[in-house]
Amino acid sequence: MSEVKPRGISKSLVVIAVIIALIVGIVAGYFIKPTAPAEVKTETVIKTETKTILTTTKETLPTFNWRRYEGETICFGIRAAPDADLYKEYIPKFEELTGIKVKYEIYTEEEYREKRLVDASAGTGVFDVYFMDSTGTLIQYIEAGWIEPLEPYIYDPTLTPPDFDINDFPLQQTTYNGKIYGIPVSVYPAILYVRKDLLDEAGLSIPKTFKELEEAAKKLHNPPKVYGFVSRGKRGEGANMWIFAAYFRSFGAKWLDEKYRPIFNSSEGIAAADYYARMLREFGPPGVVNYHFSECCEAFARGEVALWTECQTFASVLEDPTKSKVVGKVYYAPFFDVCDMFSWNLAINSASKHKKAAWLFITWLASKEMDKILGVKVGVPARFSTLESPEFKKAFSPEKFPGFIEAVKHGMKVGIPDARPRIKEWPEMGDIISAALCEVITGEKTAKQAFDEAAKAVYDLLKASGRIKE
Repeated sequence: MSEVKPRGISKSLVVIAVIIALIVGIVAGYFIKPTAPAEVKTETVIKTETKTILTTTKETLPTFNWRRYEGETICFGIRAAPDADLYKEYIPKFEELTGIKVKYEIYTEEEYREKRLVDASAGTGVFDVYFMDSTGTLIQYIEAGWIEPLEPYIYDPTLTPPDFDINDFPLQQTTYNGKIYGIPVSVYPAILYVRKDLLDEAGLSIPKTFKELEEAAKKLHNPPKVYGFVSRGKRGEGANMWIFAAYFRSFGAKWLDEKYRPIFNSSEGIAAADYYARMLREFGPPGVVNYHFSECCEAFARGEVALWTECQTFASVLEDPTKSKVVGKVYYAPFFDVCDMFSWNLAINSASKHKKAAWLFITWLASKEMDKILGVKVGVPARFSTLESPEFKKAFSPEKFPGFIEAVKHGMKVGIPDARPRIKEWPEMGDIISAALCEVITGEKTAKQAFDEAAKAVYDLLKASGRIKE
């Protein structure tokens, strides 16, 4: 008996079955949505809800562990200024929030620069957080390896709060070779402080040019009751050189040529030095060659000076009746042409043994909340968002601070980060030029004599450092 074999399935039936299966799948897919894997869903929520998260209450933000470095102690040094007093007031709140103890030291600016340099060059790690100026000094510390690049901290979500927003800062001040080395906490354009009441009495308008400034200083100069003009005279690359750089660049002068050879003794540079020194020598208070910003502020607040060029941070002092005799008498005017775009910044000492705790302190001190407090109380915001905030505009209203916001915005617009050379030799180079400027202020030498001699000294300096190759 032959074996009975099963009958084969028709090919046409197979095709029909496949088609039916496809149709059923499509229909099911239409009416029944599959559940997405958890990580895909999370990624979608983050991408679509970022803006909402950053503008809603703190409860909606991802949890951030502020007490990760509880029990550590960090040291922070700063120069004496109105913002320094404010930091001191609020630091206990950081200690309460984090459990990190902060040793806080305030020095004169010159003393702080010296202590910072000694600590950095010796690698002792006395200071965990450096208060760094955005000039050649910053470049000096970067090239020597004394401060840390911050990207590893900034982009670590366990170290940086989710609402920190690094793009809210003018980082051109602290970026070098594509890396960020500091977080700005105060930005300072130069402005012109004017005793509007004295100007009105004399029938003068707000000076808008250097010529008008000199004419106003001459007419208002009535010593010893009132001196026509004051500005920094004290020697130092961060003292008289800061504000003089604004005059120097506004006169069209340059410090160095493309091969780093000094050219600040050009006709433009000599004209700037002659003008600045003449203003202080002829219309400044006695001993003005020794005036830093604090002495200038005290003289202006006592009502002894009519015109003053300086950064904007002293406006709050001048409108405080417990500290000033000129409340309601000051107009805050824009500086002319170019101004030195300067900032103080927080950096991590490479020799620190508490770098992550130091970074946590930086994120707190430079936070949106603290920047708004600093901006409103002192007038030196570092964040773009603070400058445009309703709180800042209300605090510095035209009624109480006439012209202030416009003057600051103008300064930020025309301010340039390289008003002083951004080279590591600047501190020594700046001190040489600063000393020469002092000789012109006192009348010991003409501007040409002093600057020609300084140019030779700077050439020797840059040649010895290898900056000049010829």
